[in-house]
Amino acid sequence: MRAGRLEEFSEKPKVVVAGGRHCAVARLGGSVYAFESLCPHAKWPLGFIGRVFLNREGRPMLLCAMHGGVWDLVSGEGSVEGKPAPPIRRYPVEVVDGDVHVRL
Repeated sequence: MRAGRLEEFSEKPKVVVAGGRHCAVARLGGSVYAFESLCPHAKWPLGFIGRVFLNREGRPMLLCAMHGGVWDLVSGEGSVEGKPAPPIRRYPVEVVDGDVHVRL
């Protein structure tokens, strides 16, 4: 699905919907990430309370500010308050001529 133009995305996840399916998309530097739009821990909407950042090792991470959950956007692994959390579902992303496409 076409999610939008590259410049529409930032470290604050944006929820996109196409054909009744939805996901969250965020951009950090030159990389774009797509993942489920609800926190896998407590189902809070990541479009409102999520933020993408690089950790100390330079890995892209997603923060859910409601309970302090953090997920690795490469592996999908996460934790909440230092305890393992359900993994986050991630989706393949491709940027073509400035358009962001997500494969759901």
